[in-house]
Amino acid sequence: MRILFNWLAFCLLLLTGCGDGPPVDKADAPQTSKTSPENLRWRQAINGGESPTDLYLPDAVLALPSGEVISGAEEIQRYWSSQEGEISEMYTDTLILAREEPWIEYEIGGFTRGESPKKFLAIWMTDSTGRKRTFEVVTPHLPGPLPQAAIDRGRNRWVELCNQHDAETLIREVYTTNTIYYNHRPVVRGQEALIPVYSYMNNPDYALNLTPLISRAVNDRLVFEIGQCSGSYGGKYLIVWEQSAPDTWKVLIDSNF
Repeated sequence: MRILFNWLAFCLLLLTGCGDGPPVDKADAPQTSKTSPENLRWRQAINGGESPTDLYLPDAVLALPSGEVISGAEEIQRYWSSQEGEISEMYTDTLILAREEPWIEYEIGGFTRGESPKKFLAIWMTDSTGRKRTFEVVTPHLPGPLPQAAIDRGRNRWVELCNQHDAETLIREVYTTNTIYYNHRPVVRGQEALIPVYSYMNNPDYALNLTPLISRAVNDRLVFEIGQCSGSYGGKYLIVWEQSAPDTWKVLIDSNF
């Protein structure tokens, strides 16, 4: 009887462990990792010289490490068409549900274009028209150690200033001058534009904490982070940290839903 029970338990483990979706909350995966049908269609469209605009919301945003922002599905398509090399070896290593209504997911993955490995961070929204990208960040990928202590200091300082109700100091000290903020409204660029957006943090009753769930060192100057907010806001967040000086990292890209 014990042998039969162990066999049934083993079969159940196989069934529950072998899904068709991409791996969730994994460390950097080899380039043979699974990815979504939408990502494979995206790769096929670009490699075939076709438009992937049906995989983007009309007002989607592409952010580049330089701080440049490309807005709109058509403009994003033109950007990808202007790049050289075939896209190969596309994979997903992290997929996290950020919100259920509407259905929003955060994804970290990568691909190779020509001889250049890339890492991307994407926000997907699913509605009656399907699953589409609403925001993406793409950067060269050069694996290296995660500067965990320095990132923790930056995040802890963010929380400290937020809970001191000093939005202006928070933005000027912890964000890059060309910072990008994206959520439900049009993208916000630069410290001066972001300070009034975050002015609600000046409310003495506002309190927030940030708990990282995933941190990925994508090259020697950028780290992708997905985490959980708690306190006055309980949703997920994503941050792209940029090294601004030795042992100092600031927020280049900030988003929450």
